[in-house]
Amino acid sequence: MNLTRFSRATDVFNLYFKMSPQPGLLLQNHIIAEVNPAFEQLTKKKKGYLINHSIAQVMQQQKGEPLLNLIIEQENGETDCLFSIGSDIVKYNCKWNRLYDESEETTLVLFEQMSRPQVSAYEKELINDLHEQRDLIALIIETDEYERKKISDFLHDEVGSLMASCKHQLDLSLSSNQGNNNRSAEELKKGIRMLDESIKMLRHIAMHTAPVSYEFGLVNAILNLVESVNDQGDTLVKFIPVTDSLNLKKSLEITIYRIIQELLQNSIKHASATEIILQLYSDQHGVTITYEDNGKGFDYNKELKKQNAIGLKKINQRVGLFDGKMQIDSFPNQGTVITIDLLLRS
Repeated sequence: MNLTRFSRATDVFNLYFKMSPQPGLLLQNHIIAEVNPAFEQLTKKKKGYLINHSIAQVMQQQKGEPLLNLIIEQENGETDCLFSIGSDIVKYNCKWNRLYDESEETTLVLFEQMSRPQVSAYEKELINDLHEQRDLIALIIETDEYERKKISDFLHDEVGSLMASCKHQLDLSLSSNQGNNNRSAEELKKGIRMLDESIKMLRHIAMHTAPVSYEFGLVNAILNLVESVNDQGDTLVKFIPVTDSLNLKKSLEITIYRIIQELLQNSIKHASATEIILQLYSDQHGVTITYEDNGKGFDYNKELKKQNAIGLKKINQRVGLFDGKMQIDSFPNQGTVITIDLLLRS
């Protein structure tokens, strides 16, 4: 049955998708917009997951080409896919078809378990490679923090000390020049002011580049970050940790902290927010970040396409590293609410 011209509101579509025993999902801009009950039961993944960083990595064609690439390139099609569900590897037949609903292109994907569910040695190796990639990602995250420390130490100890010495020399020159040449004195004062601003900027960069100490836990590290924002006086951040005492992997702690840091910077720099509420919740399954601000708001899809949307893309990438999902509710002049779920792995 060709569903290309069917609306999502019709009974035919509801029977074909929502009531289908076959797992199915709808993709919009590479993000799961809707899943049917069969898909949710199969994968435990709901709408909002970043398809390009999570499900597409384990739904692979036998030759290893990600399903997402096929969906983007072809109007409709069919291929074999793999699901990594816990420790099990299950083979499914995947069929996709483009829908056109309210002038917005949507992709319908349905999965039907194959009559021959045997998984080849190559396919098992494919999944094992995925797990190794995740271990490599954790190593890269920790290495990145180490490099941050080297850069921060260099800026603070070497460049910072040199600039402080330059300022001291200028101060001495200004003192010795008092009463001699007013024009020279004014130029020296201007140079000292510029150097003062440069030193402040350097300290700011060094502080934000420096790795965070998690010696007293992730919550305390975030509390220190929130306190530094509140000390600036322009934005009030309320942090509510509702979290169990969990020993998170260092790579996950770093990722959570950097996501929150990026969210705060975006709200202050771009959204001009004056109030922010941040909640952190964790249990044995994962970690949830709930973030709300009263800023200008934005259109998520439009912002993501912009070349300068670096902060938003960084958050997307970090969330995807842990098979996470991010739900954004934001409209111009109405503030923003962001919910991020990150999965814990054994």
